[in-house]
Formats: sequence, C-alpha cells, structure tokens
Amino acid sequence: MKKIYFIFGASSFVARELIKNFSKNKKVIGFTRKKKFCNKNIFFINYKENTFLRKVDSNIYKLKPVYIFANAISDDKIFIKLSEKNLNKIIEVNQKIPFIITQKILKKYTFNKPSFIYLSSSRGFIGAKGAAIYSATKNALEGFARSM
Repeated sequence: MKKIYFIFGASSFVARELIKNFSKNKKVIGFTRKKKFCNKNIFFINYKENTFLRKVDSNIYKLKPVYIFANAISDDKIFIKLSEKNLNKIIEVNQKIPFIITQKILKKYTFNKPSFIYLSSSRGFIGAKGAAIYSATKNALEGFARSM
C-alpha cells in the first residue's frame, strides 16, 4: 500500500527539508501554524479546530498514513527567568499539540493503522542549561511514543 506523509510543524527547518525531499517521489502534506510558510504542499492548521482533518480526509483513502510531528520551539532563557506565557507556549507547541492531534486522528480514523513519528531531540535525553522546559517537553514526547 502506498504511503502518504502528513508533517506537522512544517515551518521548522527539519520539516521543510523533509517535505522538500519527500515531495520528489512521495505524497506529502505539511501543516503549520505560521501562514507565511504555506504553499502548495504546506497548509495552515489550527489544532483547536478540526480543519486539518478535512485535508487528511481528502487524501487518506487507499493510502497508508504516516504522521510526522516536527513541532519545536524553545526559549534560551534560564528556567527562573522564563515567563509563564513562554513556558505555556513551549509546552503547547512541543507537547500538547502532538498529543491532541494524535488523539483526534486515532478517534476519527479507526479503519487503518496509521504510523506516528515524533521528532525529538538529544535534549530529550540530556538536558542543557537554558533548555529545561524544551528538554522536558521532548522527553515527554519520548515517553508518549513509547507508551502508545
């Protein structure tokens, strides 16, 4: 069965490179929350709405879906200087969005067995000064993926 790749966090460098290389010989669709990165292969997403599911709906049948999460933001401030607003944003983008989108996909698409890939970081295993929350969210993705 042919695969289709859905890549979330498509404004990141890693995701854009994946899309560029995959689109040469694979069916690939990217999703981003940053409208300036949208093009013929990358679409705007608001995970709080189910609009991205319509794009998935129109491309999923007769194809094996692979969902790749490349969401990542960080803040170089040390933990005690990190604002609550920035802390929440890092947790939302790096951890909460992949969790919620995975849940929505699993609830809706029970007819096929999708594959999920969560891009982490070495910081998910080995922390670094100024990256406490980033490291924690990437470690959470590792645990989540292993528990699925």
